[in-house]
Amino acid sequence: MQPTKIHVGVIYCPPGQLANFHEELDVLLSSFREDGRPLVVLGDFNIHQDKPQATELHALLASFVLERLSTTATHRSGKQLDLIFTRNCTNSNILVTPLHVSDHYFVQFNMTLPSILKQTPLLGSFCHNLRSLSPSCLFTAIFTSLPTQNLFSTLDVNTATDTLSSTLTTCLDSICPLSSRPARMTPPSPWLSDVLREHWTELRVAERRWQKSKDPADLEQSAG
Repeated sequence: MQPTKIHVGVIYCPPGQLANFHEELDVLLSSFREDGRPLVVLGDFNIHQDKPQATELHALLASFVLERLSTTATHRSGKQLDLIFTRNCTNSNILVTPLHVSDHYFVQFNMTLPSILKQTPLLGSFCHNLRSLSPSCLFTAIFTSLPTQNLFSTLDVNTATDTLSSTLTTCLDSICPLSSRPARMTPPSPWLSDVLREHWTELRVAERRWQKSKDPADLEQSAG
């Protein structure tokens, strides 16, 4: 077992008009990975809980499965302006203490974090660097490694297929060895869907084609 790591977001919203506060908070919360780790969002929100803006705020936080800790007034005016929202953890012993040096009160609480099993290290991937492959060298290696035409023609279909496949694999591995690539430690950007990734790949291919040919038609395709 290993200690649980947590995500923490500290918020300050200036008093007055909220402007784009909810949109910016939405973007911030979306940046935290939903990997099961506890998330704590707290700070001076400066939003009166009896105002319509508070309803919108709570709806936004609830959409991220964040629950608000119930407290007494956290400001000298008797309002609850300092809020705490948590996810995937247990909270207890919430205490609000007035301060002589601030109009905001000191809020403290105990938080119990779950323990998580130590994750198995991610495995890397292996691939051939085909950009360094010489077609002529590959042809020569395959031609010299395969059985003669007379011998190859005497083999049954399955044996001939296996022989060809193993020869191709052996020659490719000898000329263009497998190289390892470390596993990705973070998930890909959520906005980069399979469709966008496919279009991006096609665009990069068209761009490389234009860089070689300088053909206006290829340039138009790469721009579009």
